Amino acid sequence: MGNVLVKYDPNFILDSHGVNDPEDRKLLLDNISYSEGWKKMDLGIYDEDDLYNEAITKLPERLHPKAREILDSWYKSLIPVEGMEELIRRLKDHGFGIYLLSNAGRSKDIYWKDIPGNQYFDGTVVSAFERCIKPDRKIYEILLERYGLKAEECLFIDDMETNVIGTEKAGIKAYVFDGDMRRLENYINDIIQQKEKERC
Repeated sequence: MGNVLVKYDPNFILDSHGVNDPEDRKLLLDNISYSEGWKKMDLGIYDEDDLYNEAITKLPERLHPKAREILDSWYKSLIPVEGMEELIRRLKDHGFGIYLLSNAGRSKDIYWKDIPGNQYFDGTVVSAFERCIKPDRKIYEILLERYGLKAEECLFIDDMETNVIGTEKAGIKAYVFDGDMRRLENYINDIIQQKEKERC
């Protein structure tokens, strides 16, 4: 989801909340976006309130309101990746199943309606509800089992090389998306052409 369907950039989130002081930015990034507490949100152990309560024990009091503000609305700074919704729609038209496998917190349902192409997905697996996160092989196996998928027929797209480790252990082909839509489309077009040849 992050940096595949939507651009997720903690620095942009701080920009959108008017945090300009370099020291304040570092404090908020270290204690919110890049904190162990954020990972706990992805694991479903914490929600935004839990992370806030932990963060304010490490932040100066003057930053408490800003931390609250960020945690209440961080998802409003997500920007759709241009061209991704159209690609998803085209894949559906070609008969491919579309699934979300994401490290995300329990608040995912709040912003899911704003995720491009959400109407085309056939199923979702979100780490917070499974209590495991990528690249743990288990989360990929949950996806396969839940939706009756064959690993060798799947393609997993992620923006992080580390997240494809578990994918490959689960027998799923993986593609690391670097923001180059044309390269991704060419890669997928090759797969589609191969599939059509096999049908002939």
